[in-house]
Amino acid sequence: MNKKENQRKKLRTSKTRTKSTTGRDNTKAKKPEPPPWSQLPATVLTGIYKYLGDVDRVSMARVCRPWEQGFNYPALWRTRIIHFRKYRDKLEVKRVASYKSKTAVPVSSGKCAIRFAKRFPNYLQKVDIDFNGVMSLMSISREVVQDFMKFVELLHDAKLTKLRIHLSGLKITNVESREHLINAVNRLIKNQHNLKKFEISLAYFDLHTGIRLLKCLAEASGKSLETLFLFTLFNADLAVYREEDVFTELQKFKNLSSICVDYSILSDELVTLWSKGCPSLSSMRLWAFSESHAISNEAWQALVWTHPRLLVQFHVEINLDTITLPLLSPAIPLYKLRLHAVYRLHSEFELTSLLHRVAIYHRTITSIEVEIYGEFENIDTVALLSILSNCSKLPPLSFKESRHFSKFWTLS
Repeated sequence: MNKKENQRKKLRTSKTRTKSTTGRDNTKAKKPEPPPWSQLPATVLTGIYKYLGDVDRVSMARVCRPWEQGFNYPALWRTRIIHFRKYRDKLEVKRVASYKSKTAVPVSSGKCAIRFAKRFPNYLQKVDIDFNGVMSLMSISREVVQDFMKFVELLHDAKLTKLRIHLSGLKITNVESREHLINAVNRLIKNQHNLKKFEISLAYFDLHTGIRLLKCLAEASGKSLETLFLFTLFNADLAVYREEDVFTELQKFKNLSSICVDYSILSDELVTLWSKGCPSLSSMRLWAFSESHAISNEAWQALVWTHPRLLVQFHVEINLDTITLPLLSPAIPLYKLRLHAVYRLHSEFELTSLLHRVAIYHRTITSIEVEIYGEFENIDTVALLSILSNCSKLPPLSFKESRHFSKFWTLS
């Protein structure tokens, strides 16, 4: 019996071999087929969704149920850019649509933001609110203010970590609507207790309004805030550094690592306070629009002594008769300088003296950009470049001249 069984097994193996050689009933292992598109991993699915706008995301979610589930992943809805404004004509809508396609962060209008906040209020973590949008400055309507107020109410339970508000010199002709908008901004800030980064730009508030906003921010996120960005929070002609209330509110931020403020806010007392009360401070970005006051060299020395890794970026945009710039104290750890100056007719132009001052920072300076408008004689560029040759961290420099009503020099 055993011999017969062995013979039968040999016959079976020989048959299978002949079938495989002749192409019939090939039993070789086939390559595994790739899984269907509906079974994409969650990481791949979210990566695809992040490259799409809201409309395309909805279309993708309608393909199959797994993709519809991926549409609801919280990671897709944590960052939003929202434009609270009205479109004036069809051309403007097309321009906004083209702007949307260029950004990786979803952009939506006020109406869409309200619908989004109703569905995903707890998903949001980083919100960028822009009242100007893509087009130029324009007046804001009551309807836009009401949309923003509704949006703020829907975000009552959201836990934001980043909030940016770009007012763009907002014009509100109606006093009541302006007050409603400011109150809504303060309510939004008050409800957020986990902010790590806060930015507000081009607000041009009066002292009372700006101090009220700082107070709301300090009470809600004074302990958690790491980056404070206040670009033109107050009107440029205000001597904010003299206000005790501003100093009182700013001293409540103890965990700051990066500060971006107007130079008009700074005072010797505030800089000295940051040297003691902000141990994590490593970056400062300053804007100066006048030379009304200057921080003493002693205050800067105290700050640098306690923060040896501190780096300062300086933007100066002023009208001057001569270049003196007492703002540039020798103790500042300056690593970037941008000077945009307009000189009056028949004024003395002393770019060489300016660059002599900049050469003091030869150990830290990495970037210099100078834009000068005014009538003046030709400049010895060779002498200027030789002055900066000691700045080892500067890249190769160029010096250009162009004409536009008056002479315009750029050093970069």
